[in-house]
Amino acid sequence: MRQETQIELLGRALDHIDRRRSDADGEPFELPVDRYLDPSILERERALLRSRPVAVGFASQVAAPGDFLTHDHAGVPLVVTRDHDGVLRAFVNACRHRGARIADACGHAPRLVCPYHGWSYNLSGRLEGVPHRQEFAGVDLEPRGLIELPVWQRFGLIFACPTPGPATRVFPFADDLEELSTHVLHAPSERSRRMNWKLMMDGSWETYHFRVTHEKTIAPYFFDNLGVFDFVEPDLRMVLPKRSIVDVRDDDPATFRLRTHANLLYGLFPNTIVLVQPDHAMVVTMWPTAIDRTTLVAGMLIPEPPQTEKARAYWQKNEAIFWSAIEEDIAMGERIQSTLASGANRSFLFGRCEHLIGKFHRILDRALLDATSR
Repeated sequence: MRQETQIELLGRALDHIDRRRSDADGEPFELPVDRYLDPSILERERALLRSRPVAVGFASQVAAPGDFLTHDHAGVPLVVTRDHDGVLRAFVNACRHRGARIADACGHAPRLVCPYHGWSYNLSGRLEGVPHRQEFAGVDLEPRGLIELPVWQRFGLIFACPTPGPATRVFPFADDLEELSTHVLHAPSERSRRMNWKLMMDGSWETYHFRVTHEKTIAPYFFDNLGVFDFVEPDLRMVLPKRSIVDVRDDDPATFRLRTHANLLYGLFPNTIVLVQPDHAMVVTMWPTAIDRTTLVAGMLIPEPPQTEKARAYWQKNEAIFWSAIEEDIAMGERIQSTLASGANRSFLFGRCEHLIGKFHRILDRALLDATSR
């Protein structure tokens, strides 16, 4: 993060602390409960996730030529490779003969070989081997390489667009996140919880709940209902000042490091959250598997692989602290989910300090509308 950005965010945070307020915008607003219950909206959301760049893995999983990873939560089976020239590539994970899935999990291989009939592809997607090729005499097999997809490596993550064709992705907070580019994956995990995926996103974009929901875990480290919030379409940033931030009020601004005195939360639209902490980051991507079921795919980004038991214990402790708070958020999401169909609320009410939630839903609605019009 640029030093001038850190200083600007520090000033905003200290001003809020002095005034005992949080960032706020506009007026209180409401969102219809139907958007969390309507199966047709869910299908449009799934179609959206298939049509735009989404986080599908971690760069360290495909760091060396020959590495590959697979991803299945976006609605299209994907395989991402690092070819023998070191170029990152992504493909639909389907053989061009009879459509069998080619690769599974993550690994290292000189080529991708279909387990059905043995058709083989190099890591650039080109069809190289066809057993009994004479059976296809007269057929031009040259165009039958794997279907290639747009792919990017940024901030220690891999982003891919599950739909072939031109695609772009601008990251407004890229300067903040570039220092994660050399970090490596640690402690990947996947868990399924009973709630609509947007409830998890909603719970991430306000600090109003901290004092109550996180009373016995992280709340004592932060100010009650206080944060510095920014939206630069299509992404979000939330700075959560720790109580220690007041101790640097009179320090030399050139030496200030925001990560030491605040948690920084980034929303990478549409469904990934990156929590940047002093020496690592936690990444969670929410995948809707049903109207009331979400799969959370997560991992830590740490500076280097742990080499000692002490290092492994340190990162294990940090992971446990993170999940203790996130599971509290998940529990609230599941409690909300359990009442949605009761009819008690036709809409949810949000306060001015919860404005990032409204911004997230506005950009989501616009993206769904654009996808439908296309």
